[in-house]
Amino acid sequence: MTQRSQTATSALDVDGIVDAIVHSAPAPSDIINFLGALPADARSPAVSAVLGLLNHPRGLQHWPVAHLDDACIDKWDLVGPAMPALRSVSIANVPTRARWLQFCEHVAHCLFKILVRRATVEPLAPGLTKDEVAHGLRLCTSLRDVGFSSDASLLSAVPTQAHHVRQLKLTNVARLPTDALMQWLGSGCAEALILRILTVTGFNEGFNALVQRFVDGRLPLRQLSVLEITFRNAMSPRTLLASLDLFKMVTLHLQGNLSCVVGALSGTPVLDELNFQRTALSNAMDMQPVVRGPSAVRRVRFHRRSVSDAGFDAMLHIILRLESIESTTHWAKDIQDDAVLRAMTTLGHVTVTKGLSSPRLASPRR
Repeated sequence: MTQRSQTATSALDVDGIVDAIVHSAPAPSDIINFLGALPADARSPAVSAVLGLLNHPRGLQHWPVAHLDDACIDKWDLVGPAMPALRSVSIANVPTRARWLQFCEHVAHCLFKILVRRATVEPLAPGLTKDEVAHGLRLCTSLRDVGFSSDASLLSAVPTQAHHVRQLKLTNVARLPTDALMQWLGSGCAEALILRILTVTGFNEGFNALVQRFVDGRLPLRQLSVLEITFRNAMSPRTLLASLDLFKMVTLHLQGNLSCVVGALSGTPVLDELNFQRTALSNAMDMQPVVRGPSAVRRVRFHRRSVSDAGFDAMLHIILRLESIESTTHWAKDIQDDAVLRAMTTLGHVTVTKGLSSPRLASPRR
């Protein structure tokens, strides 16, 4: 009797077969069930690491693109070995910490595409240089949201066309990177610009120069739909707000000292929603309208005010003159005597609501 020849198991590309099945699995649960049914010695180190990450509460998600967040830095020992079994890696947020930059470098050397949706560039940690952070940003792809705190000079390290950054947030920056910001605003990708806690003279100079370019029409800002600004000290928003017809602004969030702001907004033909967050108004004489004409504002929201009675009354008087208003929302407990609600109810066509929480972009910092 002829004995049938047997092919040794070691001659088969078992790892390749397992990897192919893992890549074709539609959901992480399918991979867990499949790999869990295999004998331990049939799993390569890569797929074993993938199984460990999938079983981790904060591990991989949204297969087949491996999604990670900054919590996964604690699972560094699994992420590295899992790389050969991953097609690409999407990182929810990249803070400028040394270990994350090392991670990005490691992934890039493995020839994997790093999909980073959001990057937060904070003050540099000890031992990090600007060149290292800039290099880490260049390794990333598909950036959508970028935030800079204290130092925005690294904005030029974000390739505009490669990333298609839609939202840019600058917080506590000492100087405005005007050239890089203009490049981003003119890229066709810009949708939301958030400027917070702007108090430094050097920033004001760059901001004023930027506003002048807005007014002169030298920036193609038609696609910018959200502008959120915190005004402090002597920075006057009058010039910018008087030129809002250059934007296609849907929502405007204002916070800080807003003297002379409301009058400038009374004739804007573009805005659909106006949010006042932690508003301070003090001089009623500064609030006279500087732009006259029909308004498109339909929704007004208030959250926390620090305002004299005269200033608040003047603001309400101007807002009540906006015939386009359809609804107002008051979502704070510290607006005394519900003055906004009582004033708005005098308009029969206006729906007044008292919200419990603020909108997403207007959410106050605590």
